[in-house]
This record gives sequence, structure tokens and C-alpha cells, in this order.
Amino acid sequence: MKKWMKMTATMMVAAMALTACGGNDAADESTGNKVYHIGIIQQMEHGSLDQATKGFEDKLTELLVAEGAIHAVRLKQKSKTKRKKKIAAAIYEYQADCDGEWGEISVDFENGTAEIIRLADWDTIKTNWFANEAIRYILSLSPDALKKYMLVPLEPPLIS
Repeated sequence: MKKWMKMTATMMVAAMALTACGGNDAADESTGNKVYHIGIIQQMEHGSLDQATKGFEDKLTELLVAEGAIHAVRLKQKSKTKRKKKIAAAIYEYQADCDGEWGEISVDFENGTAEIIRLADWDTIKTNWFANEAIRYILSLSPDALKKYMLVPLEPPLIS
């Protein structure tokens, strides 16, 4: 028994030593910027824990947008139309990079189409990109999965 415990302890120490030996993921040498990896551990599914996790993700997204590290679009459901207990159409307001004016998008889930009703800002190239990304995101979800409020981090290409 003692021999087995010593062997187990030795293996654990070796495993810890090997996990400590790794590449330097914390720094990007070419640009001098630090890269951080953030993980969220949620022990179980529960409504309040899910809301806390979502709130943390939204706040982190807002802070990264404010720093200019990422882009995001804020979506707010203005109205929806149901047919046979399913959402058939909805109108969403969107805000580019969580700041400025609100634009408007109309989505028809029955036909899988959407249109931009009103652009959010005067910079039509930038706000058009945000509107199209918002449409792509909304249409990628099932109508039942849509919420009244969503904050969606966007993938590059980045717009300057």
C-alpha cells in the first residue's frame, strides 16, 4: 500500500511539473501586447448562475469594446409577431460598438430574410457592416433562442 501511495505521489508531482512547463502564451513578442486567456467555471446549471455568467461576459465585452480590442453589436428586441406560438417576425434595434445611435433591423423568420430599416450612424460603411453582422447572428439562431437583449462580440475583419 505504501509503495502504491509513493508511486501515485511521484506521478502527481511529475504531472504538475510537466503542466508548469509550457510555452509563453502570455506575451506576443511581435507586437509587445499581452494576451490573456480568461475562463469561467460554472459548477452547475441554474438560472441565477447563468445570468451571473452572462452578465460577466457582457461586462467584459463592453470593457474590451471601450478599449478598442474588439467590436460588438448590442441588440434590443423592439417588437415581435407570433404565428402558431412561434416567432414569425421581429424588429430589433442595434447599436454599433455599444455606443452612439440605434439602428433598426426587420427579420422575417418564416422566409429567413432580413432587412436594414435604419442605419445606426452616419458612417454608412461601418454601420452597414455592424447591421449585416447582427442580421447574420440573428438568423443563425432559432427564433425560440432569441432574447430581448443580446450583446454579440464580432469577429474580424476589424473596421477602423
